[in-house]
Amino acid sequence: MELTPIQTFVIALLFRISVPILLFVVVLYFYKKKGNNKKK
Repeated sequence: MELTPIQTFVIALLFRISVPILLFVVVLYFYKKKGNNKKK
C-alpha cells in the first residue's frame, strides 16, 4: 500500500497527538488506583 506524503504527515500528526493523551490517561488511571488503595 503506497502512502502519499500528506497521508504520512497526517498519520505522524495523529500519532504525536494520541500518544501523549494515552500516556496521560494511563498515568491518571494508575494514580487514581494508588490513591484509592491509600485511603483503604
